Amino acid sequence: MPTRVSKSAPAPLARRLAREAEVQYRDLFNTVPVGLYRASIDGRFLDVNPAMVEIFGFPDSKSLLAVNMNDLFVDAEEHRSWLETLSGRRTAYNSERRILRFDGSVIWVSDTTRVDQNTDGNLYYKGCIKEITAIKQAMEELRRTHDRMSTLIHASPLAVINLDLRGNVLLWNSSAEKIFGWPEQEVLGLPIPVVHQDKWSDFVYHLRRLEQGETLKDIEIMAMKKDGSPVAISLSAGPIRDERDSICGVIGILDDISERKKMGKERAPGDGIEVPVSGGG
Repeated sequence: MPTRVSKSAPAPLARRLAREAEVQYRDLFNTVPVGLYRASIDGRFLDVNPAMVEIFGFPDSKSLLAVNMNDLFVDAEEHRSWLETLSGRRTAYNSERRILRFDGSVIWVSDTTRVDQNTDGNLYYKGCIKEITAIKQAMEELRRTHDRMSTLIHASPLAVINLDLRGNVLLWNSSAEKIFGWPEQEVLGLPIPVVHQDKWSDFVYHLRRLEQGETLKDIEIMAMKKDGSPVAISLSAGPIRDERDSICGVIGILDDISERKKMGKERAPGDGIEVPVSGGG
């Protein structure tokens, strides 16, 4: 803990304690693994720690102190908004922004800044900066992957259905709409409608198999359309895991094989769910 200087301490003791407090502060300032800075309201750096110099890629603190902070941010409009936000508040403000490094490369930082006042009454910025480029790149790659998967799923000629572990629909692509007749808005968040209520317990049994990490492949089942008519389906399904590697849902690919069945091109029956349909007997 930094040394606390008592107002009632004798002058020599107070000076010694003040020096100790300053040493402790500078030691902490210089060793923390995040960038710390103080800057004047017009953007001149007043103090920067070694981590700040490293984040910005400058050769040394002297060269960074010679730069105006306002010249290091990539998006001028975003920076103006940042300045306006800070000008009217005295609490910490967190933002994520792109900055220019010494070599001209661009990185992302998380900047937590507040406006403070020194003993002379002058306002200044003090802030903490962390580089988050890797996090931003990972998030962007995740977004691109999600977009690619979404495009593939919704362009698929096969029905793709995602359920939570209670059997509620989380995803229902256009082919599922075409095969079964229910539009997406009528099924999202509700129990999957293609399973007849008399066979719900059988469906739950297979859902629990998936929850335990099993996969189902090319199982032939009879499902139900919105109009109550039966439809022959080849089902393959597997579990979905979250960021903690826990199974949080299942996804299935369903192929309408009714025409093939009619043409006598039956596949060998599998370990499936026979789902009776309304009026089917």
